[in-house]
Amino acid sequence: MGPAGAKLEIKSNSKMKRQRNSSIPLLDGCEGTTVVFDPDFGTRDFRLFEIPADLEEAVIKEGAELRVLGSKDSLDAVICTGDRTYSIKKVETSNTVCMLPALDSGKEMQDTDSVRVVGVCPIFYELKAATPSFAKVEQALLQTIYRGAEAEAAFPPTQSLLMKRSDVERVALASEAETTAALKALGAIEIGGYVRL
Repeated sequence: MGPAGAKLEIKSNSKMKRQRNSSIPLLDGCEGTTVVFDPDFGTRDFRLFEIPADLEEAVIKEGAELRVLGSKDSLDAVICTGDRTYSIKKVETSNTVCMLPALDSGKEMQDTDSVRVVGVCPIFYELKAATPSFAKVEQALLQTIYRGAEAEAAFPPTQSLLMKRSDVERVALASEAETTAALKALGAIEIGGYVRL
């Protein structure tokens, strides 16, 4: 899925959407069309994501930046916008999806003698809105409660137990806005770059 905090770039494929929503079935009138495998077939690594309409709008229309977050302790991963979190679920399909270069319309496919296949995808990833859990974050923060400057000087907290904001987002698998709201609800503050209760 990629390293924690990796940025994901999504490009609009409105051409594909028009084909899918078109009243003209894609293969009508394509009898006799030859399927040709691209010379680079199999050398590219494709990932298909089925995304909810609100995420599509945030990315395509509003240009929202996406981040992939994962935890070292589990195989779970999420995709976050600035204010929403989406779980990622791998879905296998019995039908292999062939990847074609962008076509302007189903008519363009009908007007050609051959179709070039550039790759295949036997799986896709489904994204669904998710509610992050901050229970592990709260437990971790309770181990490093801030007791004032004098107490910190006399008994400094164990450095490995301290959490930065990025650690909180990674552990909770949450967006920036959801993390801000949860930390406010917990009464957490940031001291010296670390989140403390």
